[in-house]
Order: sequence, then structure tokens, then C-alpha cells
Amino acid sequence: MGAKGSRQQQEERQQVTETPETSPRAAFASRNSRSFSGGRLTRSFSSLDILGRGKNQEELENFLGQVPLFRCLPRSKLTLLAEAGQKKKYVTGAVVIEEGEEGDCFYIIQHGEAEVVKAGSEEQEDDEELLVVLSKGDFFGERALLTKDVRAATVRAGSPLSLIEISREVFESMGLREDLDFRGRNAIRVEGHQTVKTKPATPKSQADRKFILDALAGNENISQFLNVYSMPQLSSPAWREDITVGEEVIRQGDSTADFCYIIQSGEFAVIIDGKVVGHLSKGNCFGELSLLYSAPRTATIKATKNSTIWVLPRGWLKTAAQESAAHAAKKRLVFLNHAPVLDMLLQDEKRLLAPMLSECHMKQKEEIVGFGEEEASLYIMTDGSARILEDDLNVIVTAGFSPSELQVHTFCEKALCGPGHASPRSVKITSPTATCYKLDGVAFAATFGSYLDIVNQSKRGFDFIGLESQTRGHSVDTSTLLSLRKKDLRKIAALRNGQFGGLELWQQTRTGEPYMVKSVSKGYVVEQALQERVLQERDTMLLFDHPFIIKLLQTFSGEQNVYFLMETALGGDLHSVYLTNALHGSNRHAQFYAAGILLALEHIHSRKVAYRDLKPENVFLSANGFVKLVNFGLAKVVNGRTYTIVGTPEYLAPEIIGAFGHNHAVDWWAFGIFIFECLSGKTPFEDTNPMQTFGKAMAGIEKIPSFPSKVNPAAERFIRALLKREPGRRLPMKGVANVKQADWFVGFDWRQLTRHETVPPFQPSLQSNLDTSNFNKEEMFTAPSAPFVDDNSETLLQCSSLAQAFRTLSSLDLDELKPLQGLANTVRGAAVSQIDQKPLQQALGPGLFRAVVLAGGANGSEEAEKQLRRPVQGKSRQVL
Repeated sequence: MGAKGSRQQQEERQQVTETPETSPRAAFASRNSRSFSGGRLTRSFSSLDILGRGKNQEELENFLGQVPLFRCLPRSKLTLLAEAGQKKKYVTGAVVIEEGEEGDCFYIIQHGEAEVVKAGSEEQEDDEELLVVLSKGDFFGERALLTKDVRAATVRAGSPLSLIEISREVFESMGLREDLDFRGRNAIRVEGHQTVKTKPATPKSQADRKFILDALAGNENISQFLNVYSMPQLSSPAWREDITVGEEVIRQGDSTADFCYIIQSGEFAVIIDGKVVGHLSKGNCFGELSLLYSAPRTATIKATKNSTIWVLPRGWLKTAAQESAAHAAKKRLVFLNHAPVLDMLLQDEKRLLAPMLSECHMKQKEEIVGFGEEEASLYIMTDGSARILEDDLNVIVTAGFSPSELQVHTFCEKALCGPGHASPRSVKITSPTATCYKLDGVAFAATFGSYLDIVNQSKRGFDFIGLESQTRGHSVDTSTLLSLRKKDLRKIAALRNGQFGGLELWQQTRTGEPYMVKSVSKGYVVEQALQERVLQERDTMLLFDHPFIIKLLQTFSGEQNVYFLMETALGGDLHSVYLTNALHGSNRHAQFYAAGILLALEHIHSRKVAYRDLKPENVFLSANGFVKLVNFGLAKVVNGRTYTIVGTPEYLAPEIIGAFGHNHAVDWWAFGIFIFECLSGKTPFEDTNPMQTFGKAMAGIEKIPSFPSKVNPAAERFIRALLKREPGRRLPMKGVANVKQADWFVGFDWRQLTRHETVPPFQPSLQSNLDTSNFNKEEMFTAPSAPFVDDNSETLLQCSSLAQAFRTLSSLDLDELKPLQGLANTVRGAAVSQIDQKPLQQALGPGLFRAVVLAGGANGSEEAEKQLRRPVQGKSRQVL
């Protein structure tokens, strides 16, 4: 039977309702419960073994209180919700919910089993995948209570099935939305392998390396997003371990997931909820999600024989990608240096350009460009031959290494001058094979600007500096910071807690002025080695001055915490606002919020910063209903490309997932996901399995033939133009003006929006400037923390690098920071000579000032490090 079920089976659905008065008694047993919610499979906090209702309705209320969606409901409303449930019965094989249909009910299983299945591919329609079997106490479909959710899988009765059903109509009539807690999605960030405790790498033969790479490439999940063979260094850090029979390598639910494993020999059982669901043997991988980020283990893996495994640490993927990219870039730099059309670029600019080249292999008679076709990309042929036809011209050119030199040929040079240039010639491959490197014209313009301007500047004797050059960057301006002291402020309330800190509402005692304050535990920062990240967030926020970006007003340090003082935006976050007010599907709301975010991203990118965590949870509303982008913990000034795996999984762009290296184009991908979610209530690539989510994103939006009915044609065209797999092809990369002229924004008044004259489609309800009702606080996450002990060391800095020392130095309290306004430029690599040295010398003293000067020289790092280690008077500054 297909996953969508037959019409006969739909007609077999039994809908026998029993009133609470006639229901039998309920009893509860302790067990784990799973939840399937519109495409997501999660684990609840409690368990249930329902035999009935009536006198034991209190136990049902207790259970409902443990369902994540309902955990903030007061007891009185849990009672109403339990009373509203209706009992339904289904015969074996009957379909409860059907993949692709709009759902409107939430279900709890009383008796029997339910199978969750997904339909097979178009080529194998009769096949289906069994995702999980649910049994008594499990629940599914809770998201349908909030929105017209399209079911991502079919749930059918695997045996005679009794359910408790709660409909959206009943749920809405009870007015429960405003009491719900809409917990946001966490972002991920994978640093280099040095953040994970590892063992020494085992020496490997060529056969060992091939075995490891073959195993990774043969893994269905990994192969969807990663070209393993392009990263031969991926096997380098692996070490071999012997496992005895009965030993558990990983355990279900373990939150420490730092390693991926490859079986060299032996056999392992896969155990979920105490049941063996499969076996793994030689050449199989497990724990592969840890290559991308750390997440709780979903199964226990236990050796059934004495075995040998290879262990790969989390985070090494970034390092391997960087090393592979650096190796490839060196080779490509040679080709760029032999392309006359790029002679006016400096070597640093060519190094920036090298990672942007994509290698393509062509066959005989394959055409690079035809007569009249647009020259969209520059081609650099490095091996092979091609025929050029143009008017009376008919020549064959050959590229490759000769005994004396390398010969390359370039075609479609007009691509660098912008779109719309038709080719006056045709170029066709004549050799059996040929190798070309392709440079997208739009990506070139986005990074370097106008090619014609570069040529003109070069002719006038000026050096051209690309947009990503550090000397064109924006310096950190600390002159706008306030000069409040912590004792001048008092905490009013907690707003929300995240992965790395809490957000609170504070008030100045003298004036009554409110502020939002992000509080980060110093001990946790040190424990997780996040010093650089915290300082990077501060530096990044100081670069911005835009009405749709939250403004940083001051940073200061307490005994245990670091504080970011910001303006307020108490209208709530869009994730909660949309769910609380049932806004999904509203084109007017999505368009208004997307327009504000577009302008904010334009400003962020003008500062050469990639935001990297756009999602509804990070878009707050001001008191008057306008957007404010918040949370810049993942933002980064990007020179060329960066390889950190970072962001929220459902919003990750293909170049992040595949470790190709990324820049600010990832924000435009996330922008497309954001609009899709606002209009449909879900993200386009979400799946029960995170690896499948990544695989779908890598396959691209083209694999989604049709959008949900709530997404109108203009919006669909716009979203597809944003979700281009090739970063340079995303619509805003051709200029934000193109976005403003898109069909979806026809009639939108951009000038009114920038002047705050547009009437927001939703007005937050606020009784005062201290009203925190738009933030969930009934049951808060506890912000991560750890005790911080100042050892009163007289060493100024205990940092792993001089650069880190400078960044730490630049985080001093405001009074100490004012004389150091130029120091951030030093951190970013600007020459010391560009800084006003007098205030630096006065603030640092002769020893530290000498260290700064030495660091600006070519050979000064060792001496500078020595100077920085000198004892100083005053408080310890080793952390913040």
C-alpha cells in the first residue's frame, strides 16, 4: 500500500466518539514517548499508558502539561483541554492522517500501534519508508492546532487503534494560543577540531585512508551533502580503537556527540528504546551528524563482536575543507596569473578570486558559448583545445603545459562587465576532453564591483582594492556608547534565554529608561572557549546604525557576567508572533517583514558582515510594529570565504552544509527560507531526519515541483530566485535594487518604509515601556552558566595567539576603552601607522604600546608576545 493510502481506506476511518462520562478508567505507566508533528519526530518529556478517562482525568492533564507545545498552559486550561478531547477508533490499516493533506487535529494514542510512513520516490511510487511505530502514550500532529499544516507523512493504524483527538476548532475556541510557549530553534556552530578533546591520530597507510574516505562517501546521509573525495585530509585526524563485545560506543540520548565512527571490522547492534532495530558491519558509519554539529544521540550502538573502529572528531570537517580549498586555490592562482584579462588585479585580489572558480570538465563538441548567447561566466581553459568562430575568424586554440610554459585561454570576458552582453562568437571544444575554470560574472561584481572601473583605475595608475579588502572595511566606533554604570540600572524581568546567554529587561533607576540586556556567563565563555566569539559579537554590533537593526548602547563587565546593553524591542519575536496570532499565509505580513529585513541585510552586508542566523526567532518587533534584527553571535566580517559550519539547520545554505566556503550570500538563502516559512508555516526542506534536511537543501528548490497553496505565484518566483544553489545567482547578489523591483513587491512603497511611515500590519499589545507580556516567561530555559574565578593573575593576557590578546585587550570597560578606539583596526590587520598612537601609548604604557607596534611589523610577533606577557599593575584582564 502506498503511503497516501487508498480512497477505500479513507472511507474506513472510524470516528466513534465516547463522552468522558462513559469512558473507562485510565492508568499511567512510565515510558518514553515520541511525538510526530507534521514532519518532525521529537521526544516528549513524559510518558503515558492510557486505558481510559473519567476518574483519572487528572493524569491526562498531567500528561498534556508535559507535551512541549502545552507546557506553559495554566492548570485550569489543561483541564479544559483534557475535557475537550474526543475518543476515536480506527481499524487496522485505516489512515489517521495522510501525507500531503492539511491537518487540523492533535492525537494521543490510548491503545494499539500507529505506523508513520512516507511515500516513495516518483520512480518507485509503490514503495514507502517506515519512519517509526508509535504506541500507547505517544502523540502526533500538535502543530496542526496552530496552522493549516500540510502533513509530511502518513499515520495509519498498525493494529486496532484508539486515540484521543483534539481539533483546531476546539483549541481555537478555548483561546489558548496566547498562553502557549513557542520555543525557538537553536543555532549550531562548529569550530575547528581543537575544540574537541581528541586522541593522537593513528599512522595510516594509503589503503587505510582510502578505506575511511570510501566509507564516508558510501554513507547515504554524508553523500547527500559532502564531496568526500575533494577533501583527502578528512581522514588525517582519525585514530583506531578496539571495542570489546558488549561495549557501547554511543548511548541513546547522550548529549555529548563529538565523534563519527567507521567500522573497520566486527559488528554492532543499533538499539532504539531498548529494541534492536538493525546491525552495522565493516565499512558502515554511524554518528555522522557529529561531522556537522553536536546533537543528542538517537540510538545506542553496541558491539555484538570484538570490533575495530576509526574515530573522527567533530569540527575537523571545517579544517579539512579549509586545507583542501587552500590547496586548490594555489593551483587556481597559477591559472589566474596566466589570464591577461585579470592582469590589473593585485595578487591579494587574485587570492580572493581563486576560491570563486568552479572547475568543469567538458567533452568534444560541447559548446562553451554560442552566437548571441549571453556571456554569463568567464571561462579559463587550462587543458584541451577549442574552436573559435567569429565572422571571418576560424581558429583552434590549445591550452595546457608546454615544455617551457603554461598556456591558458579565456572566453566570455564580457561576463565581468555585467549581465546582458551577447557573445559575438561561438566556442566549441575540439579535443576529446577539456578542463575549464568558470567564474560567475555576478559573483565577481558582487565582490569586486565594476570591472570597467577596475580597468579605468588601473590605467590612471591607481591600485584597485577589492570590496573585501580590509582597508575598505568599517572601523568599530565606540564614541556612540553610553557611559552608564551597572549600579545605575536594575533588572525588571527575564525575557528569554538562549544557548549562550539570557535576555533581560533592565531600567535606569534615575530616568526610568528601559533597556534590553544580554547577559553572558564569563565562566561559560571560558569553559567553552568562546572569548573570541563574544568579542566578535560586540565589534560587529558596533558597525551598524540602522533603524531595523537592534542598537548596541554599551557593554560592561560584572563579577560573573558580561553584559550587552541595547535598545528595547518588546513586541516579541516573529516566531512567537506568527504562531500566537495565526499569521502564517498572510502575504501582507510576510511582505512587510521581509522588506524591513531586506533593508537591514543590505546595511549589514555594506559593512562586509555575514549575519548567518536569520530566522523568525531573531526578528523582534519594536513597540510600533517594525522589525529589529537581533542576536549577532554568529555574525562575522568575511574576507573572501569562511568555512565554519554555523547557523540554524533548517536555514543552512548548501555552501555551509557542503563546507565549500561561504560569504554573505548565505543570508539571501536564509531570506528565501524565511519568506517561505512566513507564508506556509514550515520551512521547505525540513524532515524528520536532520541529515535528510541537509540532503534536500543540497538537492535544491528545483526538487520541490510545487509550493503550498498559500504561496502565491509571485511569491513562489521570488523565493525560487533567492534559493539558487549557486550563491552568485541569488537575486540580491545582482543588486538589492533587483529585489525591490521583483513582482512580489509591486506597489510596495520603499520610501515610506524607510521613513517609518508605513502602517505595520500587526500592532503589538504593550501597556507600558516595561511590558514583557510578548515574551514567554512561564517556564524559561536556564541560560548556560559556569562559575568564574578571577585568579588575580598579574599577567595581562593568557591567550593562545597575539591576535586573540589584542581582541581581549579591546574589550576593556568603557572608561578604559575610550582611549583605544583605534585598536579594533589593529585587530583587523590595519597598519599601526594608521592609528593615532599618542592615546594608545598613554593608555597602554610603553611596554604594551611597543607590543602593538611590533605586531604591526613583519617579524614582531614573537617579541610582541613577550611584551604582552609582562606583569602589569591593576586587576586581572585575562578573560574580559
